[in-house]
Parts: sequence; structure tokens; C-alpha cells
Amino acid sequence: MKELYASNVSQIGLPRMVYGLSPLVTYLKGKNIDCAPLFEAASIAANTIGDPSATMGLQQELRFTEASIRALDDPGLGLSVGPDYHLSTFGMLGLAMMSSDTLHDGLHTLSGLHGLCWTRLRWRQLVDADTAILEGREVESLQPCQRYMIERDFSALHVLCNEMLGAQLPLIEVCFSHARPANAQQYESAFNCDVRFGAERNALVFSASVLHTPLPQANATIYKVCYTQCEELEARLIDDNSYVNMIECLMINAAGEFLSLEQVAEKLHVSSRSIRRMLKQENTSYQALLARVRSTLAKELLLSGSLTVEQVAERIGYSEPAAFCHAFKRWTGKSPSRYR
Repeated sequence: MKELYASNVSQIGLPRMVYGLSPLVTYLKGKNIDCAPLFEAASIAANTIGDPSATMGLQQELRFTEASIRALDDPGLGLSVGPDYHLSTFGMLGLAMMSSDTLHDGLHTLSGLHGLCWTRLRWRQLVDADTAILEGREVESLQPCQRYMIERDFSALHVLCNEMLGAQLPLIEVCFSHARPANAQQYESAFNCDVRFGAERNALVFSASVLHTPLPQANATIYKVCYTQCEELEARLIDDNSYVNMIECLMINAAGEFLSLEQVAEKLHVSSRSIRRMLKQENTSYQALLARVRSTLAKELLLSGSLTVEQVAERIGYSEPAAFCHAFKRWTGKSPSRYR
């Protein structure tokens, strides 16, 4: 099995645009649900839903989603909301995907600009002989909204592929790792193919030849303009996380060495006391950032599958594998082997 590309794990935790909740909000309003208390529960200003510069963190998104799930009590909510994520929902990113040369290029574009899309899953495009496997895997915990987000993202991705192709993506099957639910028939209707539950991965499965299908609206000039603007938008999104992001970048670039607080302060030409104060204002600390960077790098290395647990431990600065395993379980709730 060959991996063609994979999402960058470090981008998955970036803030997302509040506008990304629009399909869910529209669905709630269609069911006569008052959204104001749901926004309040998530500490999101309701009027920012139409603000293209407004962002939300993962925990805010999860709180809003959890409150929505409780309000609707609909086991198939993700399958109902996902198809309303159209290429047009993503603005410039959707236009870049549509203007790509092939389906492979469009999906690669989506994966490469993770911070501008809705999903919190890590996507991998795999090819096994004549079969393409588009896998979506949870990296950060999405509980208690895991099933909703997985079903939403897969049904949305199915629609995006259809829109890029200008025709139905001919799926062989769709796989989900969770047990067969009571509303299994709804899945088959949503994807128009066999759906397998209890699988080893969450994935869309189709003929690999479809990846090379030329897209009807491919346009190299439009693609280049849109992609450049998307890169600028994502960079701005990262910059909005300013001081925290700056320090994380220093840590990542020094991976294997892991700068001390004093070394980071020296590189930023400020005192270590100033860094502590600034990080406190952003509700974090140097030790918390160090743990987050190590956790992200460890996940990336474990998912690559090319290193042993002992080698991963060494790469992220742990001399004893047992200490790394203990820390990793604290970060994720799973052992490194179980996570892999």
C-alpha cells in the first residue's frame, strides 16, 4: 500500500473560522432550534457567524456541536449536515479545488490547506494496487462529538468530490471503525454504496483510476491565484495565534534539541519573565507548549510507521522510553503502540 499524501498534523489544532458552523446553524434553524444558547455555551458571539475573520478553537467548536447534538437528538445528524458543505462554502479554497487539474490534485489541495477547511481529521490518500483509499483519522480527541464529526466530514467530502468531478464519485464502499448503528440504512442512502462498520479505518474506497480524472473546470491560472491567496489566509490564521505560535515554531524547528525557556527568550530578544507573562495572558505556559509540540511530533512520527517507539522517544527528547510512554498516555489517553 502506497501513501500519496497526508495532512500536516501540526495544522489540525489551528483555530477554525466560525463561518464553518454555518451548515449546522442553518440545519438547526430549519428545525426551529434557538441557536443563541448554543453559541453562549461555546463562548462564541452569535453575530460572528457571518464574519470571515472570526475564529474559534477546537474546544469551542466541540461545545457548540455537543449542545447542538443534545438539542436535536438525531443519531444521523452528521450525515444530514455534511452534504451542505459545498465547494462554495469554502470560498477561495473551494475555487482552488475546483480549478485543480485532477481529483487527486483537488484533494491534495484540500489536505495541504488544512487550516482553511472544516475537518479536524488527519487525511491520508492511499493506493493499494487499483484501489484508492481516502482515510480520515482522529488525531486530537473529538469526544463527545466524534461520531458526528466523522460522519459529517465523510459525507461532506463525498459531496466535494462529486462537485469537483461534475459527476458522482463511483464509490466501491465506505468504511467506519465504529459498530453498526441502528440507522445503518441512512448511511447507504447517503453514500449510495455498501457501508462496512467495525472496519480498521474510516475511509472512502474507490477505483484508483478516478484520481487521475481531469476536472471539467480545471484552470491553471485560476488555481495559482486562488492557491496563493489561500496560503496568505492560512498564514494570517497562524499569525492570529501569534506569540504561542511563534514559540511553537521555534520549538518545532529545533526538534531533537528542544530549547529551554531561556534559549527561546534569547532567540526572541526578550526576557524569560516576559515570555512567562505573555504566555499567561494567552492562558498557557512554556511547559504546556513543550508538551503540545512533543505530542504533535510524536503523533506524526508514530503515524509514519517507520520508527520504533524507542526511536520516537529519542527523537522528541526522552532518554527513557518508559518516561515517553507515560507522558504520551497522559497526552492522549493511549499508549504509543495503541495510538499507532
